[in-house]
Amino acid sequence: MSTITKPRWAKNAIIDPRGWRDSKTGELLVSKRFTREQIEEYVGVEPEVEDVVDPAPVTETNPLDAMKKAELVEFAEQNEIEVDASLKKAEIRAVIDAALAE
Repeated sequence: MSTITKPRWAKNAIIDPRGWRDSKTGELLVSKRFTREQIEEYVGVEPEVEDVVDPAPVTETNPLDAMKKAELVEFAEQNEIEVDASLKKAEIRAVIDAALAE
């Protein structure tokens, strides 16, 4: 149960981190610091429970993913795959992937 009580004389008061404010004008009626936890308790928000997340499944990564453009060009030459070095890295990678899939 919340230990925070709304001022009885201020029927339109709403809770704020800096105290109680008038809901219509925004005027600060009572200056009192409230933490986020206190406000959530007063409003009735359930505290967030952190979900336990299973670690991501281990997937094999392709060594080509970590290569730079020059390394991809060199890899293509070593594997007798014809690529144009003026292409973008993604285009070179697509040519290599297509050639390896054959």
